[in-house]
Amino acid sequence: MMMMPIVFSVMFLFFPAGLVLYWLVNNVLSILQQWRINTVIERAGHGKAAAKS
Repeated sequence: MMMMPIVFSVMFLFFPAGLVLYWLVNNVLSILQQWRINTVIERAGHGKAAAKS
């Protein structure tokens, strides 16, 4: 997994700029969405209770 950023960087050197921009924006938004979902679940108290059972 530690090699993935290096591998993707080499691959993206040959991709069109629009595709790389789309991939970057999509991943950043997905990370923010998952972070928000996890925060809401933990605040509701469902995250720790579900992990224990």
